[in-house]
This record gives sequence, structure tokens and C-alpha cells, in this order.
Amino acid sequence: MRNSDGFQCDVFYRQVCQGLVLTPRILGRAERYGRFGNLSISLMSPEDLFLFKSITERELDLDDMRILVESGVNWDVIF
Repeated sequence: MRNSDGFQCDVFYRQVCQGLVLTPRILGRAERYGRFGNLSISLMSPEDLFLFKSITERELDLDDMRILVESGVNWDVIF
């Protein structure tokens, strides 16, 4: 999803890019953002976000991965 300002938000349900699956461990690392009626929104951990971005073919995801690394990720979780 992208708005007119260029802000982009990806929404996935259980599986991403026919590759990674949202496992109980990934969901356990996610941070609850809010509940809106029957919709519960959680934000993925930086480490899981890094992994998910690593399987795409979008060039901008490389920049996102760099930003995540510069912000500090737990490499033990990624490995």
C-alpha cells in the first residue's frame, strides 16, 4: 500500500513472497501496534524485517536493509 506522499506499507497474511512464513517465533518477536475492532496489527522485529527484505527483488529493500543494520540488529536472531 502506498499513499500520495510515497509512504509504503506492506501487508502480509501468514506468508511473504511465497517464501517466508510467519512462524510462532516471528510472531512472538513482533510488537503489538494496536487493535482496531477485529483487526490486530503487530510490527515485525527489525531482525525479521531484515530477513523478509532479503528475499525480495526490489532494489529499495537493499537500502532498507542497510538502514536496519545501521540502526542495530541482533545478528544472533538473524542467524
